[in-house]
Amino acid sequence: MRNFLVVVLFAVAVAAVQAVPQPPPDKYDVAPVKDAINKLKAFPGAVQKVQNVVKNANFGAFEIKGECDFDYQWYCLGFACQTWKWSWKFPGYGGLRESLSNRYSAVTRVSSQFDQRFSPVKDWLTKTVPEFSRQLDGAAGRMESAQAVLSNPSSNAAAKEVAKRDIVQALSDLDRSLAQGSTQLQAGLTSLSQFNEQLSAAIGSIEGLRPGMEQMFKDDDAQLNNHMKGWPCGQDDVHNKYRGVTSSVRGQFDGAINAGKSFGIQSVESDKAVSTILGTMLNFHAGYTAVLDSLESAKVTPSVAVQRLHLSVAKDSWRDLATYARQQFGN
Repeated sequence: MRNFLVVVLFAVAVAAVQAVPQPPPDKYDVAPVKDAINKLKAFPGAVQKVQNVVKNANFGAFEIKGECDFDYQWYCLGFACQTWKWSWKFPGYGGLRESLSNRYSAVTRVSSQFDQRFSPVKDWLTKTVPEFSRQLDGAAGRMESAQAVLSNPSSNAAAKEVAKRDIVQALSDLDRSLAQGSTQLQAGLTSLSQFNEQLSAAIGSIEGLRPGMEQMFKDDDAQLNNHMKGWPCGQDDVHNKYRGVTSSVRGQFDGAINAGKSFGIQSVESDKAVSTILGTMLNFHAGYTAVLDSLESAKVTPSVAVQRLHLSVAKDSWRDLATYARQQFGN
């Protein structure tokens, strides 16, 4: 997973650098980002499922018992003269329980860090995006007012110089905020990816106990058969009840494995989702940087720079994204 993320982030970073000469698009497609946010919304449920399975697991100790009638004689009037009572405990599961407990504790310990690890991404979505949206609204107003001054034939040179500086300052502020937001989101991606790797490894370690568990079942079954050699009855009942024990243990064990597989799928999706959002952020930032660089190097006029920003479209897109993120995460 780490290699995949490095490749994705490198590709996104390269794309962003290569995109610097290009101005922002006249239309921002936020659908992929919304889809990514929706996938992130489902991710906590996958973690919670793992926690619930671990919390509710019960691997014993187990005891089976029963009784059966035998020694049918005429002098007992056709009924059994004796009753055989039996019980069986499985102290050998202590080792398995301890091993499982240790590995389940590792899963619990890692999964309990989810809120902390996910919070940088969540905060970016629910706090940074709305804050930038508001900043963009204000900056757009400043730049549009400055553009009106520049396009007004009656504006004097001093007023036009002030307007130009206002546009450069507003754009510089946006550029700085986008850079900070990209850094924050990339840190969030790193934090979440590390969490995914650690929890996946902890869950994967559980599967490694399966061969030992199956061998324990075989050993117990052999011990049962050896112990029941002299029994007058009840062997079938013992085997049936013991199969119930093994079925219960396997079922809970497989439940943990299946929850882990579900988490594994969701964790990959969460990494991709944050990478998609980060890629969009970097490309947006690259476009604004390109306009700012062109303006500062006098390759374009302030009026052309403002036109290239497509402020009306950008404001709507960021406002829409901020609203959607807050709706999905309840903030």
